Amino acid sequence: MRKATKTMILPWIVACLLASCNQVEPGTSNSKEPDTSNSTIQQYTVSFYDGDDLYQVQTVDEGECAIEPEKPTKVEKEFQYWCSDPALTTRYSFTTPVTSDLSLYSLYENLPPFEDYNDKFLPVHAPFLTEQHFFEDDKDIEIALVPDG
Repeated sequence: MRKATKTMILPWIVACLLASCNQVEPGTSNSKEPDTSNSTIQQYTVSFYDGDDLYQVQTVDEGECAIEPEKPTKVEKEFQYWCSDPALTTRYSFTTPVTSDLSLYSLYENLPPFEDYNDKFLPVHAPFLTEQHFFEDDKDIEIALVPDG
């Protein structure tokens, strides 16, 4: 009788344990983590302006950082950095996570006129250098000092 009782109790215990488990129906999940399968990652637009011109646009995932583009160029100006305000008073940090659409603006420093470069960087007497003129459509577009010879 003792053996028969063990044989009857054991299947009953197993059945109870299975019934108490958190059973999952097909197509559902018992995971406690939030379901992100239907959610999308928020993306923002980062617009880079060079003066009044749109220089570049980036799409950045929320919480990621924008990537600094190649430096823009202007005649007789040297690019300094990107600013987060049109008044060009606040330097933007590319380590800042993007959390909304963003406009960035280029800041330049004026370079001295070309003549000033000659005064600063060329020796007073340089007989080994001669002027070389380059023309495009019969217009003198560039003058370069090149070694004689």
